[in-house]
Amino acid sequence: MSHDNLFWRQTAQRLLVDSKRTDAVPALKTLTTKGGHGAIHALWTLSGMGALDTKTHTAALISPEPALRRNAIRALGADKVSAQMLYDSATLADKDLQVRLVAFTKLAALPESDANKKTASLLMKLPENAKDEWLRLALQATGAAEMNIVGYKRGPNLLPNASFEEVGGNKLPTNWSERTYSRRNPDLKHAIETRKEFVKSGKNSLRISADTRHDSSLFARVRLKAGRKYVMSAWVRTDNLQGTGNGALLSVHELQHAAKTKGVKKTSGWVKVETEFKNEQDREVTVNCLYGGWGQSSGTAWWDDVSLVEIEPIYKEKSKDAIKATAAAGKKIFDTHLVAGCIRCHKVDGKGGIVGPALDGIASRKDADYIKRSLVNPTAELAEGFDKLGASPMPPMNILLNDQELADVMAYLMTLKKKKK
Repeated sequence: MSHDNLFWRQTAQRLLVDSKRTDAVPALKTLTTKGGHGAIHALWTLSGMGALDTKTHTAALISPEPALRRNAIRALGADKVSAQMLYDSATLADKDLQVRLVAFTKLAALPESDANKKTASLLMKLPENAKDEWLRLALQATGAAEMNIVGYKRGPNLLPNASFEEVGGNKLPTNWSERTYSRRNPDLKHAIETRKEFVKSGKNSLRISADTRHDSSLFARVRLKAGRKYVMSAWVRTDNLQGTGNGALLSVHELQHAAKTKGVKKTSGWVKVETEFKNEQDREVTVNCLYGGWGQSSGTAWWDDVSLVEIEPIYKEKSKDAIKATAAAGKKIFDTHLVAGCIRCHKVDGKGGIVGPALDGIASRKDADYIKRSLVNPTAELAEGFDKLGASPMPPMNILLNDQELADVMAYLMTLKKKKK
């Protein structure tokens, strides 16, 4: 199962599963601790035989090897036990983003629940998750929502020279360039318009005209952020604009139909065209004053006061009052929280799990800063026993608990002092 050739590794795995070689289970469990290809195949062989026990599976979830952690996550089911194992591992905050993506995908595959949505929303607060296209999509699939948003506002115009007031040496608007998709004859013209009746504001507008049909544009470059919404608009005027295309409109070339305004045709006075769209990845795009558009047009069209703005969220201001933490609320979270229930892994007064160290007297042994660090970054200072593994099975509590809940747990832990004899 550790052979260099994938064929032999898969053949060995298949034969063990098909033959139901349960006598090989002890050796397979040992192999999962050895790392490399053999550990991964041993994990899946145990899974295939229904012999993957919680202890072996949990150890694989905190393996030093990212490849084994990824496969251990994939081997989880969708039942409550598997969901709890996912939460009790640190993979939702894994430093390896490929492992984190697999964990987020598994979270999205679990049955829908408020707890999962809350966790995904807390995870979305972390910039490295929100900015990554694939991590963000996985969290959105779970039902993540941006938290503490009370409304939205329109940001500044991102387009350069949006009213075409600045003109370059080529007699075209500065920072705008011609792009022609199909040209029939040399009669197609891109120009600065200065006649007042064809200018919406300022001194200039953009004019594109032709006697025969063409598909062309003037475009400007702009950088968009991943996962953000934008509004694109312009004032458009037309004169005898005919043809098979959409007419005169705005579009983001790279997004095609997902980001285009309605087209204005025939003869029309100034009309405002506008559309809202969502951009899914960080990238530079080109915004087109499009003449024709998925077809060809003839006649004359004007554009003025072009705009592209980000719809920026307005966040609820943090309360000026300090969070009032209560030890009683923290004990309840410690004992009963469906996702972050610490009692499953830690003993207090002889009750609880044995995965992590007992917490009796923790407030006498460690200061508040150490306890806070242990809650939000468990791998920073590993407890005895986990230092050899290089990882902690405990997830960062700030991805499972909000600020109030975290403060309550801290308050409770600070009451766990060594009893006087």
